[in-house]
Amino acid sequence: MRMPSMTKTLHLTAAFLMGTACSEPLVPPSAVANVSVNPSPATVLVGETMQFAVRLEDAVGNVLTGRVVTWASDNASVATVSATGLVTGVAVGSATITATAEGKNGSAAVTVTAPPVPVAWVTVAAATVLVGVTVQLTATTGDAGGNVLTGRTVTWATSTPAVATVNSTGLATGVAAGHATITATSEGQSGTAAITVSALTFAMVSAGANTCGVTTNGAAFCWGSDLTPAAVAGGFAFKAVSTANIIDYSSDNTCGVTTGGAAYCWGDNLYGQLGNGTTTSSATPVPVAGGFTFVTVSTGGDHTCGVTTGGAAYCWGDNPYGQLGNGTTTSSATPVPVAGAYTFSAVSAGGGYTCGVTTGGAAYCWGYNGDGELGNGTTTGPQQCGPSGATLPCSLTPAAVVGGYTFSAVSAGGGYTCGVTTSGAAYCWGFNGDGELGTGTTTGPQQCGPSGATLPCSLTPAAVVSGHTFSAVSAGFAHTCGVTTDGAAYCWGDNFWGELGTGSTTSSSTPVAVLGGHTFVTVSGGGYYISIVDYGSAHSCGVTAGGVAYCWGDGRTMPVKVAGQP
Repeated sequence: MRMPSMTKTLHLTAAFLMGTACSEPLVPPSAVANVSVNPSPATVLVGETMQFAVRLEDAVGNVLTGRVVTWASDNASVATVSATGLVTGVAVGSATITATAEGKNGSAAVTVTAPPVPVAWVTVAAATVLVGVTVQLTATTGDAGGNVLTGRTVTWATSTPAVATVNSTGLATGVAAGHATITATSEGQSGTAAITVSALTFAMVSAGANTCGVTTNGAAFCWGSDLTPAAVAGGFAFKAVSTANIIDYSSDNTCGVTTGGAAYCWGDNLYGQLGNGTTTSSATPVPVAGGFTFVTVSTGGDHTCGVTTGGAAYCWGDNPYGQLGNGTTTSSATPVPVAGAYTFSAVSAGGGYTCGVTTGGAAYCWGYNGDGELGNGTTTGPQQCGPSGATLPCSLTPAAVVGGYTFSAVSAGGGYTCGVTTSGAAYCWGFNGDGELGTGTTTGPQQCGPSGATLPCSLTPAAVVSGHTFSAVSAGFAHTCGVTTDGAAYCWGDNFWGELGTGSTTSSSTPVAVLGGHTFVTVSGGGYYISIVDYGSAHSCGVTAGGVAYCWGDGRTMPVKVAGQP
């Protein structure tokens, strides 16, 4: 039977193609050129397993699959390996695991370690923390033999989250006053610790280079720009503290008077300003020498002064300008009596000078007078003194502040002084370049300064322009704050750091209200100045009628509550 021509053609074509295909040579698979084993190096515990993997590549780096791989260990007494690459730790030591494919080898180093000793106990130290403040807790784990174990996983829990919380790292946060139990757990073992959360209620604050305050139960706390109080060591019951406005790196110190009238100081002591007979600084309170019973103390940075229960004023520390008031320029690391036999109710130590108020309301100042801060109507004396033989205006003994005013208190600051009369009128005198006198101007009323300088100042008390009745004023480094008899806070002067509390950084030569609507019982202006290249900073703090402390400045333009309070 004849095939149709088209069918015949198709059959012949297919036959030709099949014959051609069968005649082509087969391409052999790529040979294994490189073998690598992972992980490498590896660590396995005795009795535990770890799966190893192998990677095969040809000569150009292509990954190859489907090849036969054999596994071996060079030290089976330490680690074995299965046909699939599963390594088992046998004993402590080292071994090499090798994978072989088509004559090529790859290896990985294995270290076998003993399993960890189980945790038998957990301890956590008790802690105290303020409301809103954190404290890092640490858990210690140990074995049955009493040995401390490290590197163990610990979980944390609190019994009372409404009082204190704790995160996964053991950082506890005080939430509200009270007590809670913190539990640390590791490998089924637990340890507990009591945490006490306290809330502070302040009676007074003093702002300087830093700030310190006294609570209603007499505990002293200090803090910096973070507004987080740290307890002053020693367990003393203070009735008041004073923190210095500093003008150099050696005058950051604080002093306080206990409820029993003992004076203690701490901080820098290059000039003997701690009053303990040495020039050794102290991070904890040291007693002022002499055994005096003080009613108040005031720190001026390089020197300190206080008034005893009998109204006698004593000063100690640096004295190149006669700021100790004893008629000399000799420094003293122990209290020396201020000359004149005056009966003082209070003293205030400033930057190189001191002022005080007698029980009759008369104000006296002594020490440096280059800016008119003594208020005696002159910058030419009455004496000339200064460090290293300098001849600068000063008074070695108390000089009366002119004007005949009857003051209830005075405050010495950084080159100027302010005071409040018994009728509530505020007056300031001395340097006025930043409007700190509150007279509505920064250009006078006089010009003064050391070495013939012409700087704005007032040589006598100038009335603060306000119309307010003040109960107290506080002179800082370049700004002043005061509290009126109805509890309103006002500040004036420099405002570069927001220290006036007005919500801005605009300075003012007249009193401006501190924002927030708080009713204050006391305010304090503070700051520090080091040099032209380290201007420092400035801030203010106050305590409300409810015992809540607020601070502003140091970059905050409105009052911010100090941590640790409800």
